[in-house]
Amino acid sequence: MPLRLQIVGPDAAHERREFPRGRFDLFKVADQLLGRAAYEPGWRWSQHVGPGAGASWCEVEHVGFVLAGRAAVRMRDGTEVEMGAGDWFSVPAGHDSWVLGDEEYVSLHVLGAHSYAVPKPASTGHEPVRKRSPISAATVPPGADDRADRRAAQDQTADSHAPACPPGRFRSAASPAVRRMRVADRAAWRRDSSRGNSGSARMAIR
Repeated sequence: MPLRLQIVGPDAAHERREFPRGRFDLFKVADQLLGRAAYEPGWRWSQHVGPGAGASWCEVEHVGFVLAGRAAVRMRDGTEVEMGAGDWFSVPAGHDSWVLGDEEYVSLHVLGAHSYAVPKPASTGHEPVRKRSPISAATVPPGADDRADRRAAQDQTADSHAPACPPGRFRSAASPAVRRMRVADRAAWRRDSSRGNSGSARMAIR
Protein backbone atom coordinates (compact mmCIF):
# COMPACT_ATOMS: atom_id res chain seq x y z
CA MET A 1 0.00 0.00 0.00
CA PRO A 2 1.51 3.39 -1.00
CA LEU A 3 2.06 6.01 1.70
CA ARG A 4 -0.33 8.91 2.01
CA LEU A 5 0.48 12.41 3.14
CA GLN A 6 -0.20 12.63 6.87
CA ILE A 7 0.70 14.96 9.74
CA VAL A 8 -0.09 13.90 13.32
CA GLY A 9 0.27 16.59 15.98
CA PRO A 10 1.68 16.01 19.49
CA ASP A 11 -1.80 16.28 21.02
CA ALA A 12 -3.50 13.93 18.54
CA ALA A 13 -2.68 10.65 20.25
CA HIS A 14 -4.63 7.61 19.08
CA GLU A 15 -4.65 6.28 22.66
CA ARG A 16 -3.26 7.26 26.07
CA ARG A 17 -2.28 4.75 28.73
CA GLU A 18 -1.84 6.34 32.15
CA PHE A 19 -0.23 4.95 35.28
CA PRO A 20 1.28 6.45 38.46
CA ARG A 21 3.97 9.06 37.68
CA GLY A 22 3.74 8.57 33.93
CA ARG A 23 1.83 8.06 30.70
CA PHE A 24 2.31 6.41 27.34
CA ASP A 25 0.74 7.94 24.23
CA LEU A 26 0.20 5.97 21.03
CA PHE A 27 0.18 7.58 17.59
CA LYS A 28 -1.00 5.94 14.40
CA VAL A 29 1.23 7.10 11.55
CA ALA A 30 1.23 5.45 8.10
CA ASP A 31 -0.57 2.43 9.59
CA GLN A 32 2.23 2.09 12.16
CA LEU A 33 1.65 2.37 15.91
CA LEU A 34 4.36 4.51 17.54
CA GLY A 35 4.69 5.50 21.17
CA ARG A 36 5.83 8.42 23.30
CA ALA A 37 6.67 7.79 26.95
CA ALA A 38 6.78 10.53 29.59
CA TYR A 39 7.88 9.61 33.12
CA GLU A 40 8.18 11.87 36.17
CA PRO A 41 11.20 11.77 38.49
CA GLY A 42 10.88 8.78 40.83
CA TRP A 43 9.09 6.63 38.26
CA ARG A 44 10.04 2.93 38.09
CA TRP A 45 8.50 0.27 35.85
CA SER A 46 8.36 -2.48 38.51
CA GLN A 47 6.54 -0.13 40.92
CA HIS A 48 4.25 1.93 38.70
CA VAL A 49 3.52 -0.23 35.61
CA GLY A 50 4.28 -3.83 36.60
CA PRO A 51 1.49 -4.21 39.20
CA GLY A 52 -1.14 -3.15 36.65
CA ALA A 53 0.26 -5.59 34.11
CA GLY A 54 0.54 -8.40 36.66
CA ALA A 55 4.29 -8.84 36.10
CA SER A 56 7.60 -8.22 37.87
CA TRP A 57 9.64 -7.69 34.69
CA CYS A 58 8.74 -5.90 31.47
CA GLU A 59 8.43 -8.56 28.76
CA VAL A 60 8.08 -6.08 25.86
CA GLU A 61 10.97 -5.44 23.45
CA HIS A 62 11.70 -1.75 22.89
CA VAL A 63 13.47 0.18 20.15
CA GLY A 64 13.40 3.96 20.43
CA PHE A 65 15.01 7.34 20.95
CA VAL A 66 15.45 9.44 24.11
CA LEU A 67 14.16 13.01 23.74
CA ALA A 68 14.81 14.31 27.26
CA GLY A 69 16.02 13.20 30.67
CA ARG A 70 17.94 10.12 31.75
CA ALA A 71 16.95 6.58 32.68
CA ALA A 72 18.52 3.29 33.70
CA VAL A 73 17.72 -0.23 32.54
CA ARG A 74 18.48 -3.46 34.39
CA MET A 75 18.12 -6.83 32.72
CA ARG A 76 16.99 -9.96 34.49
CA ASP A 77 20.57 -11.28 34.43
CA GLY A 78 21.83 -8.19 36.29
CA THR A 79 23.20 -6.22 33.33
CA GLU A 80 22.56 -2.49 33.83
CA VAL A 81 22.93 0.49 31.45
CA GLU A 82 22.04 4.19 31.41
CA MET A 83 20.72 6.31 28.55
CA GLY A 84 20.06 10.00 28.05
CA ALA A 85 18.80 12.58 25.58
CA GLY A 86 20.01 11.87 22.03
CA ASP A 87 20.54 8.13 22.58
CA TRP A 88 18.91 5.41 20.49
CA PHE A 89 18.12 2.27 22.47
CA SER A 90 17.25 -1.38 21.96
CA VAL A 91 16.04 -3.22 25.06
CA PRO A 92 15.19 -6.96 25.04
CA ALA A 93 12.33 -8.48 27.03
CA GLY A 94 12.89 -9.22 30.71
CA HIS A 95 13.98 -5.87 32.19
CA ASP A 96 13.19 -3.14 34.70
CA SER A 97 13.77 0.58 34.19
CA TRP A 98 13.56 3.81 36.19
CA VAL A 99 14.12 7.56 35.85
CA LEU A 100 17.42 9.09 36.95
CA GLY A 101 17.71 12.61 38.36
CA ASP A 102 15.08 15.33 38.78
CA GLU A 103 14.19 15.83 35.11
CA GLU A 104 11.21 14.33 33.31
CA TYR A 105 12.17 11.48 31.00
CA VAL A 106 10.66 11.47 27.48
CA SER A 107 11.30 8.88 24.76
CA LEU A 108 9.90 7.73 21.41
CA HIS A 109 9.16 4.05 20.76
CA VAL A 110 9.19 2.64 17.24
CA LEU A 111 8.94 -1.00 18.40
CA GLY A 112 6.85 -2.44 21.22
CA ALA A 113 4.34 0.41 21.53
CA HIS A 114 1.33 -1.80 20.87
CA SER A 115 2.03 -4.15 23.81
CA TYR A 116 3.46 -1.70 26.32
CA ALA A 117 1.65 -0.79 29.58
CA VAL A 118 -1.46 -2.78 28.70
CA PRO A 119 -3.48 -3.22 31.91
CA LYS A 120 -4.30 -6.73 33.03
CA PRO A 121 -8.03 -7.55 32.57
CA ALA A 122 -9.90 -7.46 35.86
CA SER A 123 -11.54 -10.68 37.00
CA THR A 124 -15.32 -10.48 37.41
CA GLY A 125 -15.36 -13.21 40.05
CA HIS A 126 -18.28 -14.92 38.28
CA GLU A 127 -16.91 -18.06 36.71
CA PRO A 128 -19.34 -20.24 34.70
CA VAL A 129 -20.67 -23.25 36.62
CA ARG A 130 -20.70 -26.53 34.77
CA LYS A 131 -23.78 -28.67 35.39
CA ARG A 132 -23.08 -32.31 36.05
CA SER A 133 -25.28 -35.14 34.86
CA PRO A 134 -27.20 -36.98 37.63
CA ILE A 135 -25.56 -40.19 36.39
CA SER A 136 -21.79 -39.80 36.37
CA ALA A 137 -18.65 -41.55 37.47
CA ALA A 138 -19.14 -40.05 40.95
CA THR A 139 -22.21 -42.28 41.47
CA VAL A 140 -20.18 -45.45 40.90
CA PRO A 141 -18.43 -46.81 44.04
CA PRO A 142 -14.61 -46.88 43.92
CA GLY A 143 -13.31 -50.04 42.31
CA ALA A 144 -16.60 -50.87 40.62
CA ASP A 145 -15.19 -51.31 37.15
CA ASP A 146 -17.44 -54.22 36.37
CA ARG A 147 -20.15 -53.30 33.87
CA ALA A 148 -22.93 -54.86 35.97
CA ASP A 149 -21.92 -52.83 39.05
CA ARG A 150 -21.99 -49.63 37.02
CA ARG A 151 -25.48 -50.44 35.70
CA ALA A 152 -26.72 -51.12 39.21
CA ALA A 153 -25.34 -47.79 40.44
CA GLN A 154 -26.94 -45.95 37.54
CA ASP A 155 -30.29 -47.63 38.15
CA GLN A 156 -30.16 -46.65 41.80
CA THR A 157 -29.59 -43.01 40.80
CA ALA A 158 -32.37 -43.15 38.21
CA ASP A 159 -34.80 -44.56 40.77
CA SER A 160 -34.02 -41.78 43.22
CA HIS A 161 -34.93 -39.19 40.55
CA ALA A 162 -38.03 -41.01 39.23
CA PRO A 163 -41.33 -39.07 39.55
CA ALA A 164 -44.04 -40.28 41.91
CA CYS A 165 -46.71 -42.53 40.43
CA PRO A 166 -49.99 -40.76 39.63
CA PRO A 167 -53.11 -41.77 41.65
CA GLY A 168 -54.72 -45.01 40.51
CA ARG A 169 -51.55 -46.33 38.87
CA PHE A 170 -49.52 -49.26 40.18
CA ARG A 171 -45.78 -49.18 40.06
CA SER A 172 -43.70 -52.29 40.57
CA ALA A 173 -41.59 -52.19 43.72
CA ALA A 174 -38.81 -54.06 41.96
CA SER A 175 -36.13 -51.76 40.60
CA PRO A 176 -34.22 -52.52 37.37
CA ALA A 177 -31.28 -53.66 39.50
CA VAL A 178 -33.47 -56.18 41.37
CA ARG A 179 -34.96 -57.46 38.12
CA ARG A 180 -31.47 -58.04 36.74
CA MET A 181 -30.56 -59.95 39.92
CA ARG A 182 -33.56 -62.28 39.32
CA VAL A 183 -32.43 -62.87 35.76
CA ALA A 184 -28.95 -63.67 37.08
CA ASP A 185 -30.47 -66.19 39.56
CA ARG A 186 -32.34 -67.92 36.75
CA ALA A 187 -29.17 -68.12 34.70
CA ALA A 188 -27.35 -69.68 37.68
CA TRP A 189 -30.18 -72.20 38.10
CA ARG A 190 -29.91 -73.22 34.45
CA ARG A 191 -26.15 -73.71 34.81
CA ASP A 192 -26.62 -75.83 37.93
CA SER A 193 -29.32 -77.89 36.21
CA SER A 194 -27.03 -78.69 33.33
CA ARG A 195 -24.42 -79.93 35.83
CA GLY A 196 -26.83 -82.26 37.62
CA ASN A 197 -27.60 -80.01 40.60
CA SER A 198 -31.17 -79.30 39.60
CA GLY A 199 -32.53 -80.27 43.01
CA SER A 200 -30.49 -77.83 44.99
CA ALA A 201 -31.04 -75.12 42.36
CA ARG A 202 -34.83 -75.58 42.58
CA MET A 203 -34.68 -75.23 46.33
CA ALA A 204 -32.66 -72.03 45.97
CA ILE A 205 -35.16 -70.55 43.52
CA ARG A 206 -38.09 -71.37 45.79
